[in-house]
Amino acid sequence: IQIDDEGRAELERVFLSRIKVTRLDYAGAEPKLAESPLREIAAMLERFRERRRADGALFIDLPEVKVKVKDRQVAVTPLPLNQVRELVANSMLAAGSAFGKWAMRQDLLMPFSTQVDPEFNEPGDSLPAMFAMRRGCSPSVLSVVPGKHAGLGLDPYIRVTSPLRRYGDLLAHQQLRRFLKGEDPFDFDYLSGRIAKSEAAALERRKLERQVNEFWKLVFLAMNPDYAAVAV
Repeated sequence: IQIDDEGRAELERVFLSRIKVTRLDYAGAEPKLAESPLREIAAMLERFRERRRADGALFIDLPEVKVKVKDRQVAVTPLPLNQVRELVANSMLAAGSAFGKWAMRQDLLMPFSTQVDPEFNEPGDSLPAMFAMRRGCSPSVLSVVPGKHAGLGLDPYIRVTSPLRRYGDLLAHQQLRRFLKGEDPFDFDYLSGRIAKSEAAALERRKLERQVNEFWKLVFLAMNPDYAAVAV
């Protein structure tokens, strides 16, 4: 993938391969941001991020926490948004953007991720404004028909970076592999059917996840009646 001077990500080569991965966690990557190759990668991805901003992307910065239950104790840990997490997120988005445009040039059916334009008054940087922006965003939808993902400022966009945990990504990998091996790709009806079944299951899973997280947060507050936090 190349990111040009205008911040557009383009897929230059794609092929079947094996890679050897050296594991690097967020803490270990932090001091390496000033070193090569992360220094150069970060500069390219910053151009890509600014391109998305110019194309109408929303940058919703809301606090995130990790909820974990162990030994009958509930721990709620804030997840800070640092430079490394930003780099990883933009790398994933750049891959999805480049791959989406390449798939369209190849006339290859894919599970494109789309989102309609949000509905809210004006963007802002306060917490209430961020919540309002998030409420104004419709859920993204997987579709065989390419389209704009308004919140990300990308058109088109395909999620391809997490095939071990997201079925849509796995489906994209399966289609790509068939194409690269010279096999007949999945047709419209088959791909649409797989998307419909997986999206229905994913909707139920996301709903359950929200309910579980809300339940354990309430348990945490009940167990810590003196807990205090700052709300802006």
